[in-house]
Amino acid sequence: MANYSQSDFEQNKVIGTLSVFPVLFIISFLSGTNSEYARHCANWGIIFTICFAVMFVLGKLLSIVTWIPLIGTVIGIVLKIIDLILLLVLIVQVVRAAKGTI
Repeated sequence: MANYSQSDFEQNKVIGTLSVFPVLFIISFLSGTNSEYARHCANWGIIFTICFAVMFVLGKLLSIVTWIPLIGTVIGIVLKIIDLILLLVLIVQVVRAAKGTI
């Protein structure tokens, strides 16, 4: 948990919450706020952007083996499960960011 004040959270709640979403972390940097809370939320946004980009690239690369009956199906299911887990973690972090408990 980052060290930020309650007033920092209240002033930057919207920017911080939006910054958790992939690619939208740029909002925190473009807004010009020097907020520890917004920076912490933006770091989560960077992490999610990297994770979703890696999953996208892995999905495209591994789609080549989908024509193999059993292996392709298993790889496809595993990638979908990882995508769902990432999405659930993203939703949890957005809710935590909105509450200020991130």
